[in-house]
Amino acid sequence: MILKRLIFYLNSHNFPTREQYGFRERHSLTDQVLYFCQRIRDAQNMKPTNPTLAAFLDLSKALVRVWRQKLIIKLFSVYGICGRALAWNFDFLRNRLTKVKFSKFLSESFRLHQGVPQGSVLSLILFSLLCS
Repeated sequence: MILKRLIFYLNSHNFPTREQYGFRERHSLTDQVLYFCQRIRDAQNMKPTNPTLAAFLDLSKALVRVWRQKLIIKLFSVYGICGRALAWNFDFLRNRLTKVKFSKFLSESFRLHQGVPQGSVLSLILFSLLCS
């Protein structure tokens, strides 16, 4: 329910941009690759031919490194999320506990001070908002 409301709010405020494909319904990696290839062809067909540049980033550890305070500030100041919605997101991010399982061993619980919860679709949207 929270995710649907957040997505509705963001879509009504022109976010995400049409170039963003990650974490969006009916937008796949295949769509992004086709869009990227078409942009390259368009650039090559221009006279004079423009050079084509691309940057690829490895964001494999990105979710565990999210600066939560910056994210909350950005939700309020950039996206206009306030009141109960902002408070809910703050509560969602703070006081997170986790355990590490390795083979048959399970660690004691410990507090996470940064990052967003892994395995949550909402975390992906929040990460996307922080990076935009």
